[in-house]
Amino acid sequence: MKIGLIKGSSTNDVLRICVDEIAFEAVQTGHSVELFDLLNINQIEFSGMMHRLITSKLDIIIAMNGWGVDMKDASGEYIYNRTGAIIVIWMVDDPSYHYARITAPLLKKIVLYPNASHVKYVAPLNSNAINRTMLCGCINNIDSIANFSGRANTITVAMGWHGNPEPFWERIQDNYIRGVVEKTVHHLSEESELCVYDVFEHYCTEMAEVNDFKLKADATISYLLCAITGYFRKLDRINVIKKLGSSNIPFTLVGNGWDHISANFKKVKIIPEMRYSEIRKIYEDSMIVINANAANGGCERAFLGMISGAMVVSDYNYHLEKIIKPESGIVFYNRSIECDIVEKIDALLSTPDLESQALRGYSNCLENHRWRHRISEICSLAA
Repeated sequence: MKIGLIKGSSTNDVLRICVDEIAFEAVQTGHSVELFDLLNINQIEFSGMMHRLITSKLDIIIAMNGWGVDMKDASGEYIYNRTGAIIVIWMVDDPSYHYARITAPLLKKIVLYPNASHVKYVAPLNSNAINRTMLCGCINNIDSIANFSGRANTITVAMGWHGNPEPFWERIQDNYIRGVVEKTVHHLSEESELCVYDVFEHYCTEMAEVNDFKLKADATISYLLCAITGYFRKLDRINVIKKLGSSNIPFTLVGNGWDHISANFKKVKIIPEMRYSEIRKIYEDSMIVINANAANGGCERAFLGMISGAMVVSDYNYHLEKIIKPESGIVFYNRSIECDIVEKIDALLSTPDLESQALRGYSNCLENHRWRHRISEICSLAA
């Protein structure tokens, strides 16, 4: 197939690198690829790029997080609709962050989500689209993985400080909406997986004055869902760092902004913020890597950890568990249980099977979870 890949204007290093890796894997598996980079281009360059996009006779256009779906020509027509291609909107974040993108009226559309509850929520908005759950992939660019026992880092956590979680619902004036949000937050605090949509819908229905009230996907509701997700994204990150810091486990923390929390930690090595492209080197020198916020996003660091030959400890994501075989490179901790992540790590460090589990994860990624496997799935959906 002839595949168009959109590189967004965001400086988000992760997704731009993912697009480059997808391009490489697509070419390696016999596809033709056209790249369209929206970063730092002027109006003349943009117009030329849009002409190329329209006239390239592409079969598929893949837009990570819906990059470019809102682009229109002078007449107001959506550019993507003029290409004749099937548009693949690949959400690697919670779709509530990108409501306008996922609801754009595209003629031929496939929308991919990192969590099954996303599909349930958004599918009614995209009745003309194919809606599926699909996580991201990885690329193998090393000849062999580093010796496991000689790795310098026992545990590595790569994530930045996103701020303190604020109880935003206290500012909501509508008593009904505030009550729904409060109950949703309390419920999710006790769940292993962060299925915001399902829980929010449950309390909308329970507390509604009209029995047939249903969760309606619109911009206002998406704002609330986004705020709830963001609250837990911050809280869960802080909890992971605090739990590791209060344990006796030595760990490496990659990311800025944690000084006020990590100042009293005795067994932490801090590495300043690194680009995503550099994190793999750290993972290749780590025995265990932590993947947090799994339910929220595309779990790219889980696959990056496994393809680096490290064991992955992740908070729970049903789809991630479903596609990764048991004891094949990943162990899940329960985000709602205070010491579960530490107990899971202690158990791994005391088992003689740790290296072989990590190697099984590496092999699993090679055989099933590279970008080429995801491209094959997408092409099957588009056929």
